[in-house]
Amino acid sequence: MEADVRKLGAISATGWSAVVALFCVDEGVRQRVHRLLRRHVDVVEVRTPPALVRVASEASCTVLVVGRESPDCAAAVRRSHAHHPLVIVKADESFDVHGFGRSPYDEIVLLRNLDQALSRAVSRACLSGLLGQMASVVEANKRVPPLLRAALALAYRARPPLRAVKELAAQVGCQPRTLEHHWRTAVPGTGGFRLHDLLNWILLLHATTGRLTAASWTAVAAELGVCSQTLARLGRTLADLSLREIAALGHRGTFPLFQRSFLSLFGRGCRVLVLLPPTPSP
Repeated sequence: MEADVRKLGAISATGWSAVVALFCVDEGVRQRVHRLLRRHVDVVEVRTPPALVRVASEASCTVLVVGRESPDCAAAVRRSHAHHPLVIVKADESFDVHGFGRSPYDEIVLLRNLDQALSRAVSRACLSGLLGQMASVVEANKRVPPLLRAALALAYRARPPLRAVKELAAQVGCQPRTLEHHWRTAVPGTGGFRLHDLLNWILLLHATTGRLTAASWTAVAAELGVCSQTLARLGRTLADLSLREIAALGHRGTFPLFQRSFLSLFGRGCRVLVLLPPTPSP
């Protein structure tokens, strides 16, 4: 429905929120998806492939409940948005989704596990989608030096996240001090905010999402290649929160802290320049 597509602008205008596109022809499943997600994300329902493509350009991810129409929808999204994360809900393991043009950020949820698995899968896909949007903004901005542009896009997309400027510099073939020089030149007046701090924020965001499925923060830290004390330190240093508080907030509460941190340092204009995707004005 076109009214649903127009809703996207109204949602974005209110500030940050994870927006999820939903394509589902089964009324019962559609209601279940809304019930499971409405406390965590804003759901924009679409009914046709063209509408889905329009919403996917700004949505963090798409929940696609597979059926006869699904291959057309998946193909339409992939033609326009090659890396847009799909959360594919299917009735059983036998349904073949290999022809959907899978992205490395896609999630698969079986219908019988919908209540237990959907929210977590959408949270992971939303983070991938939001960081992917930021990478695309950086890559499209020619005012940012090419080397820094490539490095920031890589930092946003890296799985697992990169933990140090030295590691990031090695990936793009330069010295750490060269990257740091480009950072200070491209983003002046940061109040001492370093490129390393950006990498730490990305690490903390991945950790917050990882905690949804991990048994403990220790397990999250091990998966990311750090110790839980490091995550606790980052929580306090970056967000002024304990890990317990971060777990209670979840990704929907943590990402705005990341956003506000950068806005306070760089100003609204610099959000589009280097760091965050543009938000439509009210």
